[in-house]
Amino acid sequence: MKSVRVAWGLALAFTVAIGVRLVLPDFLRFRIYIDFVSYYTAARGFNGPGNIYDLVYLQTIAENVGIMRPIEVVYGRIYPYVYPPLLAFYLQPLARLKYALAYRVWLLFTWALLPLVVMGTLGLIRGIVVRRRPPELLSALLAVLFLYALPFDVDINQGQVNILLLLFMLTSLYLAHVRRWDWGAGVALAMAAWIKLTPTLLLLFFGMNRRWRVAAGFVVGGIGLFVPTLVGSGEQQWRNFIAFLVNASQAYEITNLRDPGVVFNISLLGAVTRLGVSPRWAYGIDLGVLVLLILPVVLLHRRARDEGRAFWLLVPYLVVMILAAPYAWTVHLVYLYPALVWVFAYALTEEVVPWPGVAALLLLTLLAGVDFPELYDAFPLLKAIPAALRSLNTLTLLGVYAMGLYVSWRALGDRSAHRRMPTVST
Repeated sequence: MKSVRVAWGLALAFTVAIGVRLVLPDFLRFRIYIDFVSYYTAARGFNGPGNIYDLVYLQTIAENVGIMRPIEVVYGRIYPYVYPPLLAFYLQPLARLKYALAYRVWLLFTWALLPLVVMGTLGLIRGIVVRRRPPELLSALLAVLFLYALPFDVDINQGQVNILLLLFMLTSLYLAHVRRWDWGAGVALAMAAWIKLTPTLLLLFFGMNRRWRVAAGFVVGGIGLFVPTLVGSGEQQWRNFIAFLVNASQAYEITNLRDPGVVFNISLLGAVTRLGVSPRWAYGIDLGVLVLLILPVVLLHRRARDEGRAFWLLVPYLVVMILAAPYAWTVHLVYLYPALVWVFAYALTEEVVPWPGVAALLLLTLLAGVDFPELYDAFPLLKAIPAALRSLNTLTLLGVYAMGLYVSWRALGDRSAHRRMPTVST
């Protein structure tokens, strides 16, 4: 137990140090967090007379609170609010504060999530024993390594909500497979899915593990979260959201989101759209490729003879989840965090996967996190890439998927690994 406390203490200390480096400078000076501005203005206008999916309405709110000029100076314009109304509804108490105070509260809140994500990931690794438990120090070092390797700093510097989503998904996995509380796991997953819809894909992971009560908790928890949002202007905002999904390219002035082919969009739909096919064909190809991507994951999941070993497949599951969103950015790669720490901890411990495969997975993960759209016009070799093929982030992410699938296949195909069933410590 002493080694556990030392390892976890070191991981926590490094996590707090990372947070100080990221948070303290922005806390001491005034900053415009471009994504948080969208959440803030949408929450502030949730019960107002306007449509939170209309950029003009958000701009009016920003002007009324005195932040529109700084937004224009730094970013040129405000970004749209594109999530379901639930996030805006529950952020209303924060939006009642002045922006300068509200963004600092959000900054500290996000910083506080980092230790919870790290401790939750280490708890997941320790709670589910597959064959041979990884050394505590190895797990802690990997937890710190991937805090640096994945774009957590960009998430914080943009005021994004992805770290909160990651914590909800991690909590769902932990409650279901360590604490064996399926209903709570379903509620935690519903919290993530009501902010962004793509975490719903994890229901397939739970379903393949025959955890049907997670789905029940997801439905009940989702209803419980949804009903309060109908208060006030909530019902109208949900109607606005549906109209936004159907008619975004025609009814709203959303320059950076109108065309999924915008170079910063690393989703599969973005890569297909950049090839120049019509929107109808782009959506059809996107759906077909996503089915082809998830099919081998499900088939391989059937080979996992127990829940513990199924965690090897979390990397390809989460990659498909990222690629499935119509719009995805490099900041969404933080969703891979618990899966990568898990896979590398066990790959380096059980030695059932050849080291070149593990090294390739690490290299592709690092490459996927490089913001290539910022570099295409800065370097001659990248500048030569035609606009239709500027999808290096998407291609490297597909490489992460392929290597994650390969690593899972090797681990699940190791016969000696099945001699001992996993145990769950609570």
